[in-house]
Amino acid sequence: MPATGGSALGRLSAMPVADWTRRMWERVPSLPPGWFGFCSRTWIAIVLALATAFWLQLDSADSAAVCAAILAQPTRGQSLSKAIYRMGGTVIGAAVALLLIGLFPQDRFMLLGGVGLWVAICTTVSTMTRDFRAYAAVLSGYTVSIVAIAVIDNPNGAFSSAVSRVAVIAIGIVAMTVVNDVFGSPETWKQLADGLKKSTETVFGIADAAVHGRALPAETDIAALASGILALSTQANYSRTELQDGQHRIAGADSAMLGLLDMLFCARAIAYGLQRDDADPAIVQRLPELAGARSDREAFADVEIPHEPVDAFLIERTAALARNRRWVEDGMGVLSNGGRPKRYVSLEYHLDRFAAGLNATRILIAFAIGAAFSILSGLSDSTLALIQISAVCALAATNPNPTSFAYGVLIGAPLAVIAAALINFFLLTQGSAMPVLAIAILPAVFIACTLVMYPKTGAIGFIMLVFTFVMLNPANPQSFDLTSFVERAIMFLSAAVIVFLSLVLILPVSPRRRVMRGMLAIARDVEREMDGPAQHEGPALASRQYDRLSQMQQWNSRIGSSGSRRFVLARLIGLTDLVGALGRARAGLHGIEAVEPLCDTATEIGGGLRKNDVDGTLGRMDVAARMLLDQGHAVPAVHRGALLRAVSGLYGAGAALRANRRMLLLTGTVRTSHKSAAA
Repeated sequence: MPATGGSALGRLSAMPVADWTRRMWERVPSLPPGWFGFCSRTWIAIVLALATAFWLQLDSADSAAVCAAILAQPTRGQSLSKAIYRMGGTVIGAAVALLLIGLFPQDRFMLLGGVGLWVAICTTVSTMTRDFRAYAAVLSGYTVSIVAIAVIDNPNGAFSSAVSRVAVIAIGIVAMTVVNDVFGSPETWKQLADGLKKSTETVFGIADAAVHGRALPAETDIAALASGILALSTQANYSRTELQDGQHRIAGADSAMLGLLDMLFCARAIAYGLQRDDADPAIVQRLPELAGARSDREAFADVEIPHEPVDAFLIERTAALARNRRWVEDGMGVLSNGGRPKRYVSLEYHLDRFAAGLNATRILIAFAIGAAFSILSGLSDSTLALIQISAVCALAATNPNPTSFAYGVLIGAPLAVIAAALINFFLLTQGSAMPVLAIAILPAVFIACTLVMYPKTGAIGFIMLVFTFVMLNPANPQSFDLTSFVERAIMFLSAAVIVFLSLVLILPVSPRRRVMRGMLAIARDVEREMDGPAQHEGPALASRQYDRLSQMQQWNSRIGSSGSRRFVLARLIGLTDLVGALGRARAGLHGIEAVEPLCDTATEIGGGLRKNDVDGTLGRMDVAARMLLDQGHAVPAVHRGALLRAVSGLYGAGAALRANRRMLLLTGTVRTSHKSAAA
């Protein structure tokens, strides 16, 4: 009689086999789209690179396979971009390696110090850049390790080692490029266009809801949407290499992305203005019409100078919403159909220089530990560990989550050793000809590429894919020396442990400190916008603010409880709004400095924004906004838009400053003068 008790074992035994199989199958994650094509292209490229290196009788044929493995990317644009920067980084690294060997041919301590310092410098540069530009900097660093450390006992072989390194890298690049072209890997720019289209539909819906007075999504949801839009800039960078007129098309994409981000913040501003009870109902009713204006002149043509700053704020923010909608439509059209965009914008990013210094310090510590281990062990393959330490630590610096990458190294390294052992001592013993080698590596390549395509296992798959060939060390003839393999495995696994300790235990990455540094950076921007020299509103300021908010949102998601995360994110959004609002106020005042009779008021209030007198500044903002509206009736219609932008900027900055006043006072970012406090 089957068990029918309440235990899990009883329920499992009572479950029909078909139901049990179905439930287990449902728990297996589905393979990502394009899985088989990506795995197949990577395998073919690695085989082609190996066959070419063997045919040319190069010394480091395995490096060609490693290069092809590193270049393995799901889309054509990613692969081409990485290939271009990889070649540039390799050439620079090889040249620096020859220079260091020439300077210190007989002094291994100075040579190791120079290599470690160069890797640290390159890591700093990589932290300050994005995408595959960061990878090129990292590659330039660890290429020096590969070339210089490998010939540390034979400096005369440095030149041939450098030439061989460049040659095998070129072979790997050509192999991957040919395979992608022949087998038609997915194009990045089409994915970019699809992502922008979906984001555009969502943002346009939010904008329409704002001008019609409907509720908007939560601020956290809007911030997440903004982060997703900004993340598309990575795909835009990859897409440049795919399109013949990529420079103009991607400029259109950049303009569209910035327009979408500005539309989100305009929509939130309009929603805030409509919450006020003192907004003019007639102006509120006209907002949907203003949101469809096809030019600024059309938006401001029939608008009378309002009596209240909140009405000027609503009019100007709606006109800005319409303007950014036009930028988005223009940019999307250029990306899809070609041509030239109506504006070219340069997107800037938030740079955490302190984090760059910490990454460089981690590299130096890990390299020092590795060098000590290499010297003290006295093993012939100990230089392999030092090379792997410098390479993997440098690669970790470009990863958004170095701690997660460290765990990926700790898991992926043993998998690479196991895969290489199975291939070398079981499959290749049946024959080591090229067809046998190609078939032998196929399972490992497919498993690793599958892991790469899942975000949670991407680091594990990358380490397994690349370092399987480092451990296998394919050659002609193939070596089956078990003792040598075990020594290499010990060195490689030791390097993985040192990397893990360096990234996780020694100077670990702290999400709380990253968020705190982001807040301090915002506070410094507030101080600059208040006291000058301020940066007026523009693409550079806007994109940097959005990028910083996106970074802080990612780090904030890893700390504290859900309630504390929401509170911190709300503060970050509020402070970001404040910096943008102050920038708009400065830009608006700058726009009317040459307009009579507004110039005197603009100059006076521009010099009256002071962080040491926040309450006085708020009062002067209110007075100046009303004075400008009173003076606006004598201003020609051509300057009406500039007037409304100035008033809107002052009103928006005042509202954002009041919302964040308490926290700014507590942190000492702003102060209240004794005179204002007494008043």
